[in-house]
Formats: sequence, structure tokens, C-alpha cells
Amino acid sequence: MTTGSKPTKSPDMNIDDNRYYMSGCFHEAGHALAALAVGAKDISVFMEPYPRCKGHTKFGYGPLNPDQTNPQHRKALQDLIFVSAAGTFAELIFWTRQPDELRPLERRNDYGDQDHMRGYAALLETASTKAEQFIEKGQSECDAFFVNVTNYPLLKAVADRLFDNEAIDDPNLRALAASLDSSAIGRT
Repeated sequence: MTTGSKPTKSPDMNIDDNRYYMSGCFHEAGHALAALAVGAKDISVFMEPYPRCKGHTKFGYGPLNPDQTNPQHRKALQDLIFVSAAGTFAELIFWTRQPDELRPLERRNDYGDQDHMRGYAALLETASTKAEQFIEKGQSECDAFFVNVTNYPLLKAVADRLFDNEAIDDPNLRALAASLDSSAIGRT
């Protein structure tokens, strides 16, 4: 059902063998579903070969040179903060569903997601306190988005597909997440 599949882990590895790899799958699934929710185009998501617990989500969205005074550009920047926050938030959801003794003692590197959020927020507002408010808004949107009873199973399905060695392209992501509910973030 997906294209671009490539081997990423040993064929007999399961989630119990590498929770860190699965947490990376949740991370990228979070970015992909958030990008879909805001209306991004040409979304693709994949994991790097095992044992690296890193993936990539690529998509087209927003202006190349945003204008702070343009309301549509400001909305796009706020959407990009939400998409950036979604990876770390989805990963947190994965770890909170694991037994306490299997959770990491320290938080993983966010792979630059915080830097992306701060960069988008700085384009929206030069005052640091106001910029932090935009970041907090994006994070609270993630909370509302992923606690939705419809969206968590989709998050897990995309993460499972990534874990099973599959890259997911735009048409297949849209088919897999056809019931995505973006109403919690003001998008339908």
C-alpha cells in the first residue's frame, strides 16, 4: 500500500526490542498528521535505517518569505509551530503509555523541533514573551489534537506502518488518516 519502502530494522524485531525506534516512529507520525491537519501538500514520512531512531517528515506548506503583516502568512507560521510541536508531543504520548520502568530517565533530543518553533515564533513576534505565547498555543493545540479519541488510533497506525519498514507518501497517508479530526485546532 505504500511506496518507497526500505529495510530499517531486522525482520524479526518487535516493539519490545526497541522502544526508542518506535518512539521515533510516533514522533514522525505526529509531524505527518499535524501537517495533514493544517492542509499541507505532498507529505512524505519515513524512518532512517535502524539503529538510528530518527525519521523525516517532508511537506509543502506556507510562504517562502512570510510577511508579518499578512494574516494568511501569520496563520501559516502558527500552523508550522503546531506541526513542529506535534513530533515531540506524539513521542511523549508513546512513552506515557509504556510501563514506568521502561521509560527513559532523560528526555531525548528534539532534533531541532524547538529551534523550528522559536524561528517561526520570532517571525510572528519579535518580543520574546509574545513569541513564547505562540509556542505555548501550538503545544496546547497538540494536546487537544492528540487526545481526540479519533486521532490517537490514527497516530498509532501511522507509527506502526513506519515501524514495519514503510515510508508513507502523501496519497497513502491521506488514505490511512481519512478520519482525522482537526476540529480541536480550529480546522475541519
